[in-house]
Amino acid sequence: MGAIGLNAATREIDDPTQRIRVASAGWFCWAPLTALAIAAHLGDVVGLARWGRGSPLLGRHNVPAILRTVATGVALGATMESGRSGRQVIAGGDVPTATAVVPISDTPDEVAAAMGRLRFVQWVMPLSTAAIWVCNAVQRGGR
Repeated sequence: MGAIGLNAATREIDDPTQRIRVASAGWFCWAPLTALAIAAHLGDVVGLARWGRGSPLLGRHNVPAILRTVATGVALGATMESGRSGRQVIAGGDVPTATAVVPISDTPDEVAAAMGRLRFVQWVMPLSTAAIWVCNAVQRGGR
């Protein structure tokens, strides 16, 4: 939703210096749900570590669990990077941009660099989440 909807929709805002502000307001509304999702994923990883003992580490049923744990780590890392880069973009103030994550020539270099990282991680998060779902399906189907 964020990459395709919210961030892209900011190009509809007539004043290019307000695009980051509007997108940030939307992302701040989403932040509590992100925190709950992170807690749920961490609980899943802890559960895997606790109840997955006793079977061979690379056994047939543990490979999806290991991959799911790796995908969870990637998703959490991307989420943390998104927050860090987002704070850098916001700290740049009301600067002109094409969208919430696409700079223009008038965008300061440090803000443009942070926007580039945001543009990358906004796709890492849903892809890693999809990988978690696939691993869940494989793990449930293999039992």
